[in-house]
Amino acid sequence: MLEVGTGFHPELTGRENIFLNGAILGMTRQEIKSKFDEIVDFAGVERYIDTPVKRYSSGMYVRLAFGVAAHLEPEILIVDEVLAVGDAEFQKKALGKMKDVSTKDGRTVLFVSHNMSAIKNLCTKGTVLSSGGLTFLGDVSDAIAAYQNHYEKRDIGTTFRKECITDNDMELLEAEIFDNAGKVKSEYSISEDICLRVLINCKNRIPNLYGYITVKNMHDEVYIESDTYDFLPNVLDNMNIGINEYKLQINKYVLPVGKYKVYFNFTSHFANRFNIENPGDILSFQITDMETRRGFNRKSYTSQLLKWEIYNAK
Repeated sequence: MLEVGTGFHPELTGRENIFLNGAILGMTRQEIKSKFDEIVDFAGVERYIDTPVKRYSSGMYVRLAFGVAAHLEPEILIVDEVLAVGDAEFQKKALGKMKDVSTKDGRTVLFVSHNMSAIKNLCTKGTVLSSGGLTFLGDVSDAIAAYQNHYEKRDIGTTFRKECITDNDMELLEAEIFDNAGKVKSEYSISEDICLRVLINCKNRIPNLYGYITVKNMHDEVYIESDTYDFLPNVLDNMNIGINEYKLQINKYVLPVGKYKVYFNFTSHFANRFNIENPGDILSFQITDMETRRGFNRKSYTSQLLKWEIYNAK
């Protein structure tokens, strides 16, 4: 059994971590060498294979970790939100590889995710967990319906306040959605910027800490995906101990008409040393369009409007 990223040591290079993981699985050095080139090519990290993985970006780290886990042939492969990081090409490759592992190789893949479209595409059976307990087990379509019904019953709105303070090294205390005037509201026009505020309590300095956010519709289709490594330096890396406040902005004319939920996750390359908050889906809001003739009938994936101008008139 192998979980993606298990056994990776931040001080070791990508090459050394590949051989370390293979040894953990009981493979000989020759067996690992026979898979080595395929793993590196899949991950796309050939230039950095002899660099310590602590210096990898989050995307590079996950690509290599997934490549190792998928190619070293464990009997059970545990994939926990691996598609949360990485570009569209890698996500497509990862899904294809997981399908090959489960169907062609006949091995078990345990795929943990909040991405309903990926789950539907990959899985045949589904399990829904809530607060550490099992709430559903059965056909994947029924599991997705059970998950969505569970979400609709949760009180997710424009503000989030943590009810119980924990002893986590880092936890999200508050989050809210508001307009440029500072007004908290649940409904926005396509012509309005949307602001997000998060309040984080940090009790211990966490190296390489980063935040991940997605904005999804009610079918869990992702419209915006970003993490704090998108803008360097990573603003959360070695966050100050105490209360820290951050603001994010969704620009106008990006999201189309519809209802949305906001997902937050925090992690680090050193996550096994710390207790780090994973809030999940905690905010929701709605986009309306009363300004254009097409308005609510627009079927596009963005609200970007294209202006027609006379060109080279005679």
